[in-house]
Amino acid sequence: MRRRTVRNGLRLLAGAVFLFILGAFYGREIGGLFIFSSGGAVEFVQLAFFWGGILGGTGAVMICAGLMQARTASDRSKILPSFLLVMIMVGLFFILFARALFSPPPQHPLRPGETLVI
Repeated sequence: MRRRTVRNGLRLLAGAVFLFILGAFYGREIGGLFIFSSGGAVEFVQLAFFWGGILGGTGAVMICAGLMQARTASDRSKILPSFLLVMIMVGLFFILFARALFSPPPQHPLRPGETLVI
C-alpha cells in the first residue's frame, strides 16, 4: 500500500464532500454572497455537484490504486488525519441533511401590502 497515494485520494474525497455540502445546503447563500442571479445560483449548484463528482471519482480511483500498489520503504505518510477529515465531512453532511429534513420551513416576512389569509 502506498500511503501517500491513499492520503491524496482521501483528500480529494474530502474536497468532493465539501463541494457537495456547499452545493446542496449553501448554494443560495453563496449566490447571494457573490451577487449571482437566480440562474447563476443554479449554475453554481450544478458546477459544485459536477466537480464534486469528478473529485470523488478521482479520489476513489487513487485510493484503490494506492491500496493495490506495493509499499515503498521511504513512505512514512500518515493516513489517519486524512481519513478522519473524510469521516468528519461525511458526518457533517448527514447532520445537515437531517437538520434540513426535520426543521420547519423558513417563514418569509410579509411584504408591504400583503395580507395573511387564514
